[in-house]
Amino acid sequence: MRKLLILIGLLAPDAGLQAAVSATVDSQVLIEKEAVELRVTADQDSPGEPDFSPLNDNFLILRQNSGTQITTINGQTTRLRTWTLLLAPQGTGKLQIPPIAVGQDRSQAIGIEIAKANPQAGQTAPAFIEFVADTTQPYVRQQVLLTVKLFVSGQLASGGLSDPSADGAVIEQLGEQRESQAIRGQTRYRVFERDYVLFAEAAGPLGITPPSFTGELRSGRSPRALFNFGGLGDTRTVVASGDAITLDVQPPPAQAPADRWLPARSVTLTQRLLPADAEPQVGVPLTREITLNIDGQLHTQVAPLELQRMSGAQVYAEQPDGNTQGVPGRGVRSSKTHRWAVIPQAAGPLTLPAVSVAWWDTDTNTLQRASLPPTPLNVMAAAAATNAALAPAPVADRAQDVIDSAQASAQATQQAATWWPLVAALAALGWLLTALAWAARAWQRQRPFAEMRRHGAATQRSHRAALDKACKAEDARAARSHLLAWAAFRFDEPNLSRLASLRAIIKNQGAEAALLQQIDATFADLDAAAFGTANTGKWRSISKLLPQIEALAKPLAAAKTLDLPPLYPA
Repeated sequence: MRKLLILIGLLAPDAGLQAAVSATVDSQVLIEKEAVELRVTADQDSPGEPDFSPLNDNFLILRQNSGTQITTINGQTTRLRTWTLLLAPQGTGKLQIPPIAVGQDRSQAIGIEIAKANPQAGQTAPAFIEFVADTTQPYVRQQVLLTVKLFVSGQLASGGLSDPSADGAVIEQLGEQRESQAIRGQTRYRVFERDYVLFAEAAGPLGITPPSFTGELRSGRSPRALFNFGGLGDTRTVVASGDAITLDVQPPPAQAPADRWLPARSVTLTQRLLPADAEPQVGVPLTREITLNIDGQLHTQVAPLELQRMSGAQVYAEQPDGNTQGVPGRGVRSSKTHRWAVIPQAAGPLTLPAVSVAWWDTDTNTLQRASLPPTPLNVMAAAAATNAALAPAPVADRAQDVIDSAQASAQATQQAATWWPLVAALAALGWLLTALAWAARAWQRQRPFAEMRRHGAATQRSHRAALDKACKAEDARAARSHLLAWAAFRFDEPNLSRLASLRAIIKNQGAEAALLQQIDATFADLDAAAFGTANTGKWRSISKLLPQIEALAKPLAAAKTLDLPPLYPA
């Protein structure tokens, strides 16, 4: 019973032991931009967590952690719990760390002094940030160049630098971080420099949250014990923050175009015609490529150029593409490339229209224009088919004519001189042998053309299958190419390169009006899908019209044949 009472007495809490809370700092005299470490300790379990909210008035809590230590001496157990906070003082002069409550107990207040940096007196901040903008009154969507310079003295063990931010603006970093060295007062600093560009999205005041830095500098002091409750050993923490920047964003000026607002430092236009060495020809597409080069603007914020319409040609626009590159110290440079497929419809002069882009020069604060003059072209007529139709007589008929001629000659000879029958028979036999030799030679020469006809039929089937495949894949350009290639073999028109020419051939073959109407709509949609941005998908019905078009052509087996060479060539 006695032992039981002793055990109960040891386990029961001591009613006379009151919880106590203490607070300490690693330094009470600091230079601005230095951080202070606060340690709050409770000597036994407390009924709740500490209330650190009073610190928010004069300090920024950068980091917080906690730990517990249990010790037993002479049978008495002591439990300590410690909270370690890293604080960034907000301001200079005398500040006070207020009492911290843990349950019913509170720590004592601690006074600290934050001195301004004085390089002449040897008092310099271990880290500071210079944060500047090249203009504080930009226009909407005008480039603002932001420069961030972090200065750090001493041996940097680790650290992190945040990016500036702003609601209602696009901010992007330019290039990589640069590193150099500088001397301020009598202190040497490592300098880390970054460039950013900002584009405000609306007029009015715009506040920019400055970048901040938290790092660890090696202090040279000995590390604390294993149970250091979150201590940082032989390093000390430094913090830095740039000054906030407020921009007064201006709306576009009244002189600027209402439909196209383009603020920049410079804008130029360049043009190319592709293929560069080809002469324009009726029905043959050529590409007009115009590139917009902008200094001080993102390509994603540049409106595309309008579709270039012109008389005497069909024009189809492609989707423009662009890119943006950063130039440290200058901001961004971008380009936006536009392409139009131009299909001349008639031979003769054709003028590509002038192009003009209005933009606002942010350096001179004036309205400017970038222009391209009209481009005159001379369109050549479409290449005509050069296959002249031959009308040779069949080989068997020519051989029969030779035989008949030989027999007639033999009969005449027999009538003129009956006493020369042997001579006549020999002559007839000679003519017969000659005719057979000519027929054999013609047959041998005809074999390659039969092979060509068989190859043409195979090529037709290949293009027909490729056309069906392109229709299923919705590849308009491939479908157009295989359709013209198939028709070139089917209608024996090797120079066929335009859908309009194919339509004329189909009409000449006796196509009905209803079929021509369907062909007109299908061919127009196919051209638009192949060279423009419009793609309704109706052009795929060409695969259904192909059997009707195929029926209009004469069978390939009845194609042109080669005549025997004349008996007496000129």
